[in-house]
Amino acid sequence: MKFMLIRGLLLHFILLMLSLVVSSQEKTAYIQLIQAPRLEVDAGTDQTMNEGNPVNLGNDLDIVGGTPDYEIRWEFPDGAVHNSATIIAGSPGVYNLRITDANKCVARDSVSVYTAVSTDDMQVGRLRSFPNPVSGILHINHGPSKSPSRLTIMTITGKMIFSTAFPSTPVEKEEVIDLTGIKPGIYLIKLVMDNEAFTEPVIIQ
Repeated sequence: MKFMLIRGLLLHFILLMLSLVVSSQEKTAYIQLIQAPRLEVDAGTDQTMNEGNPVNLGNDLDIVGGTPDYEIRWEFPDGAVHNSATIIAGSPGVYNLRITDANKCVARDSVSVYTAVSTDDMQVGRLRSFPNPVSGILHINHGPSKSPSRLTIMTITGKMIFSTAFPSTPVEKEEVIDLTGIKPGIYLIKLVMDNEAFTEPVIIQ
């Protein structure tokens, strides 16, 4: 009789432990299901200053996921800090954005502001491309530059179809880009060097 009682208590204890394990697993699964989505931020598109006029940043700021409320922090090229969603950029450079949510999760992005360059400035050798129209190989002359530069080819609506980087160079250099297979149309070549943006149209046949 005593043996049967001990056996019954042991069986009851095992069943109790199993129910606790299952309950714990269910709670863990539930916690995972209600976890906030990952915090992400898009600071918007790069901007170009025309004739030295300031530009507004943050108008197309997009914050996704995380847990509200959000702390917004813009860091200017000169080290200044602003905590508003929109800012006025009065000088070229990189403007860094940091978003912190209620759970102290952090997301970062940045926007570059460039100085617009006139067509006359482009003709002194900073950017030249040929042939134009082009049906395959495009030759691009660029430089000189004190820092690495980046070249992109975009549709007229701003969609990037090609991007590459060039190291700094003390002299003008020629690059060869294969555009074979790209849909015919009018595109824009954009060269960013030494915080200046140069653009030139190109027709792909």
